[in-house]
Order: sequence, then C-alpha cells, then structure tokens
Amino acid sequence: MKRSIQKILNSTLLILGSIALANPLNAAPNSSQYTAAPPFVATSVGKPNVVIALDISGSMKAVAYRDTAAGGWSNATTIHEDFDPNKRYFGYFDSDSSYRYDTGAGKSFFVTDATGAWNGNFLNWLTMRRMDVVRKVLVGGKVRDRSGETIDGDTWWVIEGQNEPEDRVFRKRYSLSSTVSPLADDSIIEIANGAFIVTEAGSTRSRRVALSESVEVGELSINRNVADDEDLDVNSDWYPIPLLNTYSNPIVVASSLSFQGSDPTHTRVRYNTSSNSWEVRLEEWQYRDINHTTERVSYIVAEATDSASSSSVNIIKVDGTDYEIRANFRTVNSIAPATETQSITNNGYQPIVLAGVASMNSPRPVIVRLKDINNGDFKLGLQNEESFTSAHPAAERVNWVAIQPVSGRSDVAGVGLEAGRSGNTVTHAWHTQNYASSGLFADQPILSIAQQTLDGSDTGYARYNNVDRNSFQTKIEEEKSSDNETDHTSEVVGYFAVDSVSGFKIKVGVTSEPTGVVQQNAGSMRFGLAVYNYNHNRSPTSIYNGNTVHSGTFRPCYPDISKAVVDQDNFDICYDTHVKSPLSNIVNVIEDHPLIWGSTPIAETLFDIKGYFGQINFNRGHTQWYDNGKEGISGVAADGQPKARNSYEVNNDWDPFYYEEFGSVLPCAKSFVLHFNDGEPYRDFDGSGHPPLIDDGSGNFGPQDKLDDLALMLRNQDCRTEPGMEGHQEIISYYVYAALGENESNNRSTRRMREAAANGAFVDKDEDLAPDPVHPANFI
Repeated sequence: MKRSIQKILNSTLLILGSIALANPLNAAPNSSQYTAAPPFVATSVGKPNVVIALDISGSMKAVAYRDTAAGGWSNATTIHEDFDPNKRYFGYFDSDSSYRYDTGAGKSFFVTDATGAWNGNFLNWLTMRRMDVVRKVLVGGKVRDRSGETIDGDTWWVIEGQNEPEDRVFRKRYSLSSTVSPLADDSIIEIANGAFIVTEAGSTRSRRVALSESVEVGELSINRNVADDEDLDVNSDWYPIPLLNTYSNPIVVASSLSFQGSDPTHTRVRYNTSSNSWEVRLEEWQYRDINHTTERVSYIVAEATDSASSSSVNIIKVDGTDYEIRANFRTVNSIAPATETQSITNNGYQPIVLAGVASMNSPRPVIVRLKDINNGDFKLGLQNEESFTSAHPAAERVNWVAIQPVSGRSDVAGVGLEAGRSGNTVTHAWHTQNYASSGLFADQPILSIAQQTLDGSDTGYARYNNVDRNSFQTKIEEEKSSDNETDHTSEVVGYFAVDSVSGFKIKVGVTSEPTGVVQQNAGSMRFGLAVYNYNHNRSPTSIYNGNTVHSGTFRPCYPDISKAVVDQDNFDICYDTHVKSPLSNIVNVIEDHPLIWGSTPIAETLFDIKGYFGQINFNRGHTQWYDNGKEGISGVAADGQPKARNSYEVNNDWDPFYYEEFGSVLPCAKSFVLHFNDGEPYRDFDGSGHPPLIDDGSGNFGPQDKLDDLALMLRNQDCRTEPGMEGHQEIISYYVYAALGENESNNRSTRRMREAAANGAFVDKDEDLAPDPVHPANFI
C-alpha cells in the first residue's frame, strides 16, 4: 500500500513537473533538505484519507506555458513566442501524436491521425491553461459526457478546454508554425472562448470578413476591468477595431452586444487620434460598478456615403446581384430620444439601420434610439439612464449604417449573409428569431442587431444570445437606475448576420474514457475535495470577478453554464465532496467549478479542512470557522443575510475517521491534504475574526504568511482527542505549485509554498513532531 500511494503522488508531481521542463527551474541548493517522496502509510484496516484542496481562483485560467519575457499573459499587446520543439509540453493532446481537426457531423474536435498536420506537443503549448493541466492530472480532463457520446456511429469522449466568463484572451506565435500545423509561419494565434483563431499582425480578439473593398464586419471578445492587474493593460477599457480594408472615411458601428454578463451594459466607440484608430469598450450605466465580464461585440465598417445622393452607395454582391449599404454620421444633442431626422435617399426599400455613439464628448453612459425608418429617412436621438433626467452633458457623434434587406451568399467572401428584421415581437423576454433562409450559415455567424422602433420609452438596449446557424435570441434590456421594473413593450429588432470561420475549438475526441490519478487510485484511498467559498448572493454572471469571501467548503454549489444565462442560478449544481462522497461528485466539481477572480484563501481553507478532520463544530453560526453568511441556503439569518450553508457536517456519515465497514472510528487511519494552487495566499488571514494560530518561530507571521504555521499545527497537534481515538492523529499536507515554468523558483509565492511543505510534509525521523532542520526565515 505504501508503494502504491508513493507512486500516485510521485506520478502527479512528475506530470505537473513537465511544465517545468518546458521552462526549467533552478532549484535552490538547500531545497533537498526539505523535500522527499510523500510518506503516505496505509494501515491494514481502512484506506487513507486524501483531501484535495483545489485552487479555484481566477489565475488558474492563465496560460499554462507562458513567455514571461513577453509581458502580462493576457495583455492585448503580449504575444507568447517561446515554443521549443525539443521540449515536451503536457496537456490534453498526446505530445507524440499527430492530429487533424474533424469537422464531420456533430464533431468539430481534434482526433489523432498519423497523417494529420497538427502536432500534439505544439497544441499543448498553444492551448493549455493552468486549470486544463490540473484537470488532466487529476481526472483526465474536463469531459463533456462521462458516459460517452455516439457521434456518427462511433462512441467518443470529448475533452474540452477551459471556457467560461472572465477567462481572458491570450495570443501566441511560432516562427516555424508551418512545421507543426497547417498554419503559415509566424501566424498570430488568439485563444479565447474555448477556441483559437488565426489573426494578422495588429489584430485583436476578432473574427473578420470583408464583403467588398468598402464594407466589412467583425466580432471582438472584450471585457471591462478597472482593477489593478499586472496581466491586463492599464488601458484595458478600450480595444482597437482592426480594419481589413483601406478607407478614406470609415464609418464604424459596434453597437451589438452578447449576453454573458447580466448587468445592463452597452458599447461605446471613439476615434483615438494618437493611434489613428477606432476603438470600442463596454459601458455599464452610471449606477453600476463599471467592471463587466467578457462579451462578444459585433461591428460593421463601411465607407461614408452622401446621404443626399441615391448614387452614393457601397455595393456588396450577393448571388450575382448588387445590394446597397449606406453609411455616415450625425452630431446629435436631442434630449428626447429619436427626434432628429436623418435622410437616407435610396432606391425604394426600407433598410436595416445600425447605429451607435461614436464619441466621448461626455463620459456619461448613453445609447442611441431609432424610429420611423423608411426609404427616405429615419429618426434618431440619444437616451440616458432613466434616473438622469437632464439633457446629455454634450452633443455626441452618432455613426449609422443602412443596409438593404438581403439573404444569400457573398460573391466576394463566399459566405452566407442575411439582413432582416423581426416582427414587432421583441420584449424584455428572450425572443427566438429564425433566419429567413435555412442552411445559409455553416457555423455561428457574426451578428449585428439594433432596435428599429421606439414603442417603449423606457431606456432599453437590444442584446443577443445563443447564436447558431439557424437562429438567435434577442431581448430588450432595460436598466434599473430609477426602479427595478424592467418590463419592456414589444419592439422590432433589425439584424445583419454574416457567416465566418469560428476557429478551432479546443476539444479532443478520444475513444475511451479519460481518467486521472483520482479515478485510477480510488480503490486504494478515499478522496475528498475542498474548494474556496464565494459570494453566492451575487447574480450568477457576476461571480467571476472581485469575489472575495473567506475560507473553503466541502459543499460547493455553482451555476450550470450550459443553461441560458437568464436561467442560471448559483445553486444549479450542488455536491458534497467529503471523503465518503461518490467519486463522481469529486470528478464533477474538479471539471466544472467556476474559476473566480478574487481571493486565494489557502490557509483559511486549510483551517476548515482541519475542522473537518477534527469534526469540530466551531459554533460560529454554522459548521466552519468563518460565519460569512454568503454561501446561501433558503431562509434568512438574524443579520438579514441568507442563512449560511455548512462547509461540512459533524456526524458518522461525514467523519473521515469513521469507517462504516468496521462500524467504528479507526484511530490509526492516515490523513493527508494535497494542495493544488498557482500562487501565494491572497486576502488570507487578513482582517479581524480569524482563528488563533501558533507561530512556528521562523519567518513572517502576518496576513498571507500563516500557511506554514498552520501546516505545522496540523502535524504537531492531535486533531482528535475524544475517547476511542488513542494515539496522535496528524494531518500531513503537500503542495503542488501549478505555475511552474515562469521563473518563479525563488519568488515570494514559491517561498511560501516551500515553507508550508517543509512544515506539512516532513519525515519525522526522530518522532518529535517537528521538521529537522527548521526551514530558514528567508527560504529559497
């Protein structure tokens, strides 16, 4: 038994260590005094207990193989260029195999193929994020259906790359990419939304299609984050809109927005005179907190035309026929929405009009409303949030594009496109709009939308969701600055959909169920799982950023992101993950728990793991130390907050030392904690109301520096002293640092991990319950 457990942990460390092989670490000379193979000792009665403490902080979304010299990993100007074909990169792909991207019916994933043009080692370097690597080690990866799927007559297990809100975007490039892929050398490859696409130098976060020399469309993935973050641009608010064509006077409209974040928001465009480029950003209303999760923003660019002339027009050819697109701008300062008239002399059709604010003369959030669209003109105006009843502080430029209704295939781009409108049926509830022509789109098209009517006077903005090759959903989103009522009367929504290559999805199809060290060793030990808490009082789409809550839990609950955003709830999925829980619970949470930018309470979580092993009822409102009241169950506590959900239970069903097969507690059962994290503690034991710890006497003892002290307490304190628990019950802890390969061997993060490992995993040769030697104060 001892050998098998050593093998498990050694193999785990070796696999994760393969990241380090890609960027070798220089181990400190004295580290060997504090490291050893995990000394797990099984007993003749009862499997050992191993609790995995899993880091679910947002930094686990970071790129696994990072070019540290290139800058912040998700900085818009950073391009990672450090691929080395002589090194092995671990991940979802077999480094020794070749792959092809299978676009057969129901597939769109990579499969092994001896003649395939994709090199597995390169794909691992290109696509893996830190959590992908951890999931691969622990459970074989994030598998779409653990039962297997019948696709085109065969059974497949599909492993999926990390893909959820606030993942951020990164870009990579390899000078000889044609030798390891079907891509041209020096291709810039952008990884976002669970897929990757090829871009050109200078382009950012976009799919793009030129429909003529004077018209193009595109789609960006952008977010808004004003927090201090070294991995983001200081100007991450604004994103450049890349242009395929050369224009004399381009009119840019980027007013179409997806629905990944439920906080009311819209877009704003400006012209940056310093960079001579058009830029776009997300803009929440004044009463909100500015920050917003990643959204897809669709845009259209057209050469300016003369509004007074029917012959001044951009032409796109569709199925051999000319169709018209007109574009220009207007300076608007109207107080009431849609009171100014814009002429659009054309050849007798009612166009689809897309319009948006294209200046920042006032920083106050504002949108454009349209009405009375006909073949000769339309009305437009600015609209502020309801609580702001004064005139907009300054006149703003409004760009507009008017598109002749069309459905067919572009002669220039060879893709399907359609410009059309809904009936007067779109309200505050999601409306499904089918395209007029079936089979027109091969994949999810680039979709631009805008309200065409002003039947409801409350401030409202059209959002879209669930775009596919057959239809999309849209609704009118009201804001809540004045009241919480968001019902909106029916409106007409116009749309312009253009097919586009959506890139290569980070998915791998395999013919047997992928497994990791958890499934492969469940027969010889009992696995449990603890993750950090988060604030469940937030809306499901707002949990991913700035979410700082204390401690950890064995009772995780989180949204089901396979549902439509409007239907998600923070308690869609709930599991118990103690060491007696079904193994499938552990696997599911490792695969699916959201990764949240906020705190990294490693020591606080370890303290509640200590409470779980000790079966301690802390009597602080619920069974865990931190009575933060944020985990939420039905009912209201005395302070008006939702009642707190226990992080663990105190009973025989949960007790890790109670073995049902023996009908009693086993004092000799061994207990271990295996930490997977990618950085130092953050907001850990900071503030008031923390449990008392004992200083190990070496190094710092302030906030963020308690992990090593607690690790030693778990070794030298008896966690069970009740009758029947003879001897010394200790908890041994190990630390796997999942950010290897970033030249971090001697920084503050790894120092804290080394100190904790020295105190938590030492071999106690002299049985004095203390490491020998004591780790130095400045551990390298």
